[in-house]
Amino acid sequence: MGSSSLSVTASGPAVVEPDEAPGPLSVPVLAVRGELDSANCQQLVSAVEAALERASEPTGDGGASAVPEHGAGAARMVLDLDEVAFCDSRGLSALVGVVTAAAHRGWSLRLSAGSDSAVRRLLARVAMTEVLALHRGVQDAAATCGRSPLEAEIHDH
Repeated sequence: MGSSSLSVTASGPAVVEPDEAPGPLSVPVLAVRGELDSANCQQLVSAVEAALERASEPTGDGGASAVPEHGAGAARMVLDLDEVAFCDSRGLSALVGVVTAAAHRGWSLRLSAGSDSAVRRLLARVAMTEVLALHRGVQDAAATCGRSPLEAEIHDH
């Protein structure tokens, strides 16, 4: 395969009002566009790690983190994969890696991809929809942040 390109940019936040929250939550969104493959999967990992670090920094006004607190203190972010045109096994591995790494750091990282997206088709083809739950839109994904993946899956179906 020739040269591939990938773009990961902040496109949020998504504002949602979960049942358990006292008010609206502003959830950061990273939009991923292009091809997610062996040539650039590290770019995704680096972009997500940088976004997690930025969101975890103190606000500058002496306050704590800019990350909205909710539930058990889970920080939230959505990865919008709707415009990923191609994803190979290394890209899939990178997705599993960033979701796992985020969870280990106390983050609720949710994935969003439309019903006709390349990522959704790949996950269905390799029977990984139980491992990486995909939400049908950024708002749906953001609304499940803070719940365990099992709770989110039950609520969405």
